[in-house]
Amino acid sequence: MKKFSILSLGLLALLFSGCDVDEMITRIEAGTPVVFSASTVYYSGLPTRTEYSGKDQDNNPMGSSSQWERIDWKDGDLIRIWCDNEIAGGNFDPTATDHFADYRVKSHEMNADDKKQSIATMESAGANGLTWGENKEHKFYALYPSPATDGVDAAKVKLEGNVITASTPAEQTVTLKDGTTSFYEPDMKHYGYMWAAKATNPGVKVDLGFKPLMTAFEFNLINNTGSTMTLQSFSMSSANGNLAGNFTATVGNDMETLTISAPTNAGNTVTVGFGGDVTLADQASITLTLFTLPLNPTQLTIHVNTTAGSKSLKLQQMQSGTMTWIPFTACKKYRLTNIKVGEVITWPVTFDVLSTGQEVDHQYTGSDIGSGTYSNWN
Repeated sequence: MKKFSILSLGLLALLFSGCDVDEMITRIEAGTPVVFSASTVYYSGLPTRTEYSGKDQDNNPMGSSSQWERIDWKDGDLIRIWCDNEIAGGNFDPTATDHFADYRVKSHEMNADDKKQSIATMESAGANGLTWGENKEHKFYALYPSPATDGVDAAKVKLEGNVITASTPAEQTVTLKDGTTSFYEPDMKHYGYMWAAKATNPGVKVDLGFKPLMTAFEFNLINNTGSTMTLQSFSMSSANGNLAGNFTATVGNDMETLTISAPTNAGNTVTVGFGGDVTLADQASITLTLFTLPLNPTQLTIHVNTTAGSKSLKLQQMQSGTMTWIPFTACKKYRLTNIKVGEVITWPVTFDVLSTGQEVDHQYTGSDIGSGTYSNWN
């Protein structure tokens, strides 16, 4: 009975002091480990580590009517998380410059309520993870892949507070997906950047919603030359903008927007190699994906390099009787299908823009690329 009286008096004291009971229950002690989960909100088709799922908004295989494509986590993925307010080693030092920790994806599953998302549970990849500091708002910033990932150049890929440093290479390699003969995957482990930011008070779990930090193009090429064609590489260039280089991205105070710096060591061409020549029989196809900077790519031309030479095609469309460059937006994924590599282009090419965390803002269906007087590959 005595114990009950003491407890009751304690609760009364809290109530009369103006302390909210819910606040008392959820108050987290300084030094308590932060528990994280991660969700992908980039729905764009492909695996290395994190991978394009190949499934759309209805969990069906990607098709011309698909508006989204889920990106799935892979167990073992490394994610770096930064928080200036955390207590490093149990002692908060505001002058410290290393308020970050790496976390490993322990398990992942499709979100049952939102099939556009892949949810990951994470565990600290080192001896010490992040811990809650003072009982006030904490700002968390996260980057995939972590600079500690094998093969990632830590001199070019960094997370320092709300500033991300990364690099999109001018030369990229794709790998044939297991179980397929013509579907080539991009290197998402090293260049499929995603970021997340969240401001929250100490609580039970911090869910980080990741967004893309790259622009992606998936091309489906068909050999209609009438004979065997041997591909050596594929490239895309911009007439007036950069597609590759080193850049920094700064997260705004709203935790939702990024400011991208002008790239350095920049170039206007991205080339994709297959790790060797790829021979296609007449009417056979190949699908590949490349990454470009998180900037709006403009005035694009694709180049198919074969043992017989190189062919180029401007990504233009007919509008009101005039050929115009097709506009593309940064940090989205585009699918360009049914591109026949022949002497004359007489086919309808379908463009699908796969949006990132929102509905499709524009979509091209049945656009005739290179139609009319522009019908020849150069």
